[in-house]
Order: sequence, then structure tokens, then C-alpha cells
Amino acid sequence: KKIRQAISLAMDTEEFNDRFYNNTCILYDGPIPPGLDGFEAGVISPYRGPNLPRARTLLKQAGYEHGQKDGKALEVFFETTTGGQNQMQAEVFTRQLKRIGIDLKPNFNSFPELLDKLHKNKAQMFGLAWGSDYPDAENNLALFYGPNAAGGMNHFNYHNPEYDQLYERISTMQPSPARTVLYKRMRDLIIEQRPAIASMARTRFY
Repeated sequence: KKIRQAISLAMDTEEFNDRFYNNTCILYDGPIPPGLDGFEAGVISPYRGPNLPRARTLLKQAGYEHGQKDGKALEVFFETTTGGQNQMQAEVFTRQLKRIGIDLKPNFNSFPELLDKLHKNKAQMFGLAWGSDYPDAENNLALFYGPNAAGGMNHFNYHNPEYDQLYERISTMQPSPARTVLYKRMRDLIIEQRPAIASMARTRFY
């Protein structure tokens, strides 16, 4: 968990937003995007970067001094696709992680190749967008539900008993303030445990 948090703190999503999206993205934390119950505008998690001193402290606590453990560098293998600006984005991401001593190894795939790796649990770290299938955060929260792992939509292979129990409760609830409270608790678990680094809600122009 400390390594995941350190990676998140080393990543500068504002640079991505400026460099690749002309500052048209809405930056936010957690799995719930703007416009859905459980989203709170202006809430910035303590794990949103860049905060390099804290990232280095967390790496040290995880046993990596200057990105090294027992004389070996910390390597992270990053799977992404060949399309769009992904190669340039991977170069920026590599530079950002290098500042805390992590050696990012990008690997470029066709989209079917990336999906195949995700379904076979062959991606250590990956970049992927998600468009909500329907306008309810339950769809986004399902991405982290434990039984959806192992070839399902939970490509993060995230397992958390508290989260799973909450998901099973909200999946049968009608929209209500009580359900929104549970959504926020699930959101905060993902923010703190960092199975994913979120997020940029992109604006598309047609």
C-alpha cells in the first residue's frame, strides 16, 4: 500500500491536464466521477501528488531507500496502448516516477492485447479509461468489488472485505442520502488504499 501511495504522490495529474488536455479535464480523487452521487467537488485527498518528500518517506517505510532495496532498483511495469498520445504520456509518467527513484517500464500494446493481459492478470500496472455504463456510481464502484476480479471487470484484483460488504448493501438500495453516505465510505477506502490512481474526467469535443 505504501508503494501505491508513493506512486500516487509522485504523479502530477495537473501536468498531464495541462500538457495533453489543455486544462479541460476535471481532476478528482477516487472512483466516483463528477455528476454522480458520492462525488464531492473540491475534495483533495492526502494522496494526490505531487508531494515528493512524502512519497520518498513512504517508499523508505516500504523498504526502498532512494528507490532501491538490497541494491536493486524498484521497477514497475506499466501496460498501456499504442494509440493517441500514450507514448508521450508514458514518457512524462516515467520522468515523474524517476524523481522518487522508481524505474517505470512502459510496454505498449494494441487495445485487444491490453484487454487480454488484464483478463489474464498479466498487467502489474496499467492505464485505462472508464465510461460509466449508466449514470450511477454503483457502476464505477463495481470495478473494485472482489468477486469481479479474476477475469472480470475488477482488473485491479482489489479485495477488501469491508468494501465488498458495502457494495453488496448499496447494490440493492434505492437512491437516498443513506446510500450516498455508503458511496462516500467506499470512495474513501479506494482513495486511501490506492489500487488505482484517479482521476481525470475528460471533456470531448465533436
